[in-house]
Amino acid sequence: MNIYKILGIVIPNLITNYVFMSFLGMVSRPRFFKKIYTMLYVGIVGIQCLTTSMQIPFLSLMTFLGIATVLTIWGYEECEENRKFSVVFFICYLTLIDMVAVPAYAKIAGITVEETLGEDFGFFITGIISATIMICTYKVAAQLIVRRKVSFLTKKQEIFILFLGVFELLTMALILRVENYQILENNVIAVWMFSGFIIIDIYILSLFEEVSANNELKLENTLLEQEQYMNLRYIEQAELQNENYRRIMHDIRKHIQVLEQTEGIDKEYCSQILKTLD
Repeated sequence: MNIYKILGIVIPNLITNYVFMSFLGMVSRPRFFKKIYTMLYVGIVGIQCLTTSMQIPFLSLMTFLGIATVLTIWGYEECEENRKFSVVFFICYLTLIDMVAVPAYAKIAGITVEETLGEDFGFFITGIISATIMICTYKVAAQLIVRRKVSFLTKKQEIFILFLGVFELLTMALILRVENYQILENNVIAVWMFSGFIIIDIYILSLFEEVSANNELKLENTLLEQEQYMNLRYIEQAELQNENYRRIMHDIRKHIQVLEQTEGIDKEYCSQILKTLD
């Protein structure tokens, strides 16, 4: 098994399972600690790579669906009523990407779909194309499916990620469209360049997520500081009002005490007023 076959098996499975588990984390609460999911991820990728290497598409699909079902039911707590429908739609989205990538490469290369899946280099390229599309679109797709914001990314960042994906796909298409594109089968540089696209996409996406999350935390802290300032102002105003009330009550008490000493005034009534003031 050469490098094209290995990368064509490993990279798509790494990205597909990462994207799917990331989506589940958006719409559900994790049941376990993060280390458990890391071990689950490694094990799932290993199983998927094993089934993919058998070159039986139906077996690979059934394995993924089985793993997805187990993860959805037992790996995460259900947070919303339509979560199952969201997961089904997201799996359809992932499947659609694979269905688009293979014919797209076959058209560019001028060969059939069967020939594409049969050659190692074609298998590798279709895997890279699928992985690139998944990384650059799954955040937007997730938000469209669940119909709410599930990502820290801003609109500008989402547009940039989509643009980056289109740029990388066009670059791949341009390289593959050269007259003797088959020469790339012996060109290790092209392999690492295409693989590098995936690394760049993951890094930029993670960086954007981290920066956006920090910005949201800063905004929340600013709002909390403003709320604390308003509360302090309210307390200060309340204390000033209380002080004014105490002065008024003190003056009223003095006046009543003076009236109490005046002849012809009902002293018992004045005493009752003083008790009420107390």
